[in-house]
Order: sequence, then structure tokens, then C-alpha cells
Amino acid sequence: MGYFDELEQSLQAAADRRAVVPVRRKLWRELTVAAVVLAVVLSGALFFAVGRSEHASASTISVQQTDEGVVVQVIEPTFPPREIFDDLRNAGLDARLELVPTGPSQVDRLVGFTTDGTGARVLPSHAIFVPKGWDGTFVVSGTVLAEPGERYLHPTDGYARGEALACVGARGARSTDVAAVASHRRVEVTWVDAEGSSAAPSPDLVAGKAVGTALRQVRVVLEPSTGAPLVGVDGCD
Repeated sequence: MGYFDELEQSLQAAADRRAVVPVRRKLWRELTVAAVVLAVVLSGALFFAVGRSEHASASTISVQQTDEGVVVQVIEPTFPPREIFDDLRNAGLDARLELVPTGPSQVDRLVGFTTDGTGARVLPSHAIFVPKGWDGTFVVSGTVLAEPGERYLHPTDGYARGEALACVGARGARSTDVAAVASHRRVEVTWVDAEGSSAAPSPDLVAGKAVGTALRQVRVVLEPSTGAPLVGVDGCD
């Protein structure tokens, strides 16, 4: 039985058992998601068999051998990153999972899939080609619910379901009304103008874009009223 035959069996078994691998969560303090990753180290054995093209897949990942190297693809990017991690580990690949904090509406999202090695090429649809002999590290990022007071490293729509200003008709509503609702909900609002400078709510300004920055914390852009009825729309219908 060739290496890729064994890999195919391992990947199929991964789809069946979903083994839970302990993950140590690491909190990052830079305000950039690009600096936060989860890494998967492809074993050297992956390049041992270099004959005809073969293909093996599980429910979340696909590993395809070519004459030049290997293509690793996340074929189910909507699945929780933990499941992608488990499939990689169960397929015999070394892996490490790191998650960035976010709000309730963005939990368990795959943020990206890249590599820190040289010679690799990022392809469309969450795929990466690595040449034979490559010894770099695959890098992916996912999200986890932030702790109280912890800053989001993956921002959210502040009006989305589960977020600080969800389901109250805040978007497009008079900013002074939104401020009253936020106070009642004990939500801390940072008000800014279109240029990002500090501003204050007033009856002639409405709540525009809102970005969740932490649990019960949101940044709201103030916009001039257009004369339309001050009835907010927040997507909770």
C-alpha cells in the first residue's frame, strides 16, 4: 500500500471520529489579525511518494500530490477551525491551533490559510501548493469567543445578532436614542465622525456603521440624518 493510499485511509478515518486534540489558547495583543495564526507542519513523509497523481480527502481538507509537490486545501471553510485542525492531526500531520478573540456573531470562523515558508504558493479557494522538500509551516487563523473585557482581534458588526447593539433597531436611528439604549444595556459606545475623530451624539445625527471591539463595547460612526424616518434596521428580522 502506497503512502497516499494510507493517507486516504487516515483522512477518511478523520472524518468519522473527529478526535479532540487539546489546544492551548494563546492570546495575542497586537491589533492585527494577520499576525495571529494557527500553524500546521506538513511532515516530510508527505513528499515520499512522487509517482502518479493521487488524491485523498476528508470532510474538511484535501491533500493532492502532483509531479512538483503537494496541494493542501481546506474544502470546507465554513466548518469550525477546530474540526479542520482535528482532520489534519488525524491524517498524521503535525498541527497547532491558535484562536483569536471575537464577538458572538463571529465565533468558530476560519479567518485565513497561508504559510510562513518560502517557495509555497497561495492558491484560490483556501489552497496552498508546496514544492517537494518544503519544510515550512502552514498558517491558518480561527476565532473564539472573547473573555469579558478582552479586545476583539477579529472585529464584528456591532448590530449583528448577539452583538452589543443587536435587535434594537439602532442602525440609522437617531444617535441620541441609540445612546439611551446603549446606556440601558450597559454598553460602552465610542462615537466618531466619518474621519474617525471623536464626536458626540445629537438629534440631527444618526447611528451609522458600528464595529464591535469587545463584549459590551462598540465603535459607532455618526452620520447626518437624510430626512428619512428614524426607524433603524439591524438585520434581526
